[in-house]
Amino acid sequence: MKTLKGFYLECLRQILGVHRHQHITNSEMLSHTGVGPLAEQIARRHTAAFDHIAQLTDNVPARLALRCQIDASLGRLTSNIYIWKRPSWSSKEQMARPVRQDSAALFACGFVKLVVLE
Repeated sequence: MKTLKGFYLECLRQILGVHRHQHITNSEMLSHTGVGPLAEQIARRHTAAFDHIAQLTDNVPARLALRCQIDASLGRLTSNIYIWKRPSWSSKEQMARPVRQDSAALFACGFVKLVVLE
């Protein structure tokens, strides 16, 4: 985390055009930019991702992986629901169908927006 924090502050210095010889402290850099410490941003985004996965339905792979991780960390035995098996596809069309259905569902609920570049 220390190396990541140093990289983060160095990037802020480059964006603002601050040079090392100007001797501006890290806390002054953070207060000047108003972005806050990196650890807080990571924690906030981590919580948001966790909340999103926790709200998914039980048959979504991300939710199953989360449940498996929670059970493993609590020392619970996993049940047969966590058996990960690659589906066998007889054609490329059959393989692409679930991806198209999932993409259509994401567009329909507004989770993903199509961006048109001109």
